Amino acid sequence: PRAETPVPAPHPRSHIEVFVRVRPSRNPSDNILVEPEAGRISFHRPPTAGGSVNNSRATHTFKFGGVLPTSTPQDDVFRRVALPAIESALQGYNATIFAYGQTGSGNTHTHTG
Repeated sequence: PRAETPVPAPHPRSHIEVFVRVRPSRNPSDNILVEPEAGRISFHRPPTAGGSVNNSRATHTFKFGGVLPTSTPQDDVFRRVALPAIESALQGYNATIFAYGQTGSGNTHTHTG
């Protein structure tokens, strides 16, 4: 049996949580580093033929409330994202789950499994 993802306690105050679910890819890129434990995703743009990337940094790192890697089963997504919102709603607080992404990026799968 695999260990279940712990359910965070619902927050009785207003806040926004941002989770990222990484979609599986047939051709994963070596330029993307997913760090679920740290809640980070880093994107690395290799230098162009001229040796620079528009005089800007080549690696961009983004921090999220949670990063769900490609191996995350649907029930863990529910426990981490939806269950706290449902529990807050049952306590009388407003709750919304909003899935955003490019068409074909897995939104329907995230919503319905």
